[in-house]
Amino acid sequence: MKKYDKYDVETIERMIDGKLPWLELRLILSEEKDNDRFEKVMEIMQKRVSWKEKILLPLHEHLYIVSKEGKRIVKCDCGYEF
Repeated sequence: MKKYDKYDVETIERMIDGKLPWLELRLILSEEKDNDRFEKVMEIMQKRVSWKEKILLPLHEHLYIVSKEGKRIVKCDCGYEF
């Protein structure tokens, strides 16, 4: 399998924030996905929250599944736990 790693973290962050021009976004979305894009997104999301629990999966714009004390919980970026 060929390693495909075309887009850096800064570009992915601009994509998440909706700051890419449409033509660039369309190109990114239509091309083969980077092998490590999910890891890049998780790195970006983790840097944006003030709490230490590891984000396992983003659910929505401000909600995440996180690992806390060996369990999976839903947590808001403000720190509220559901």
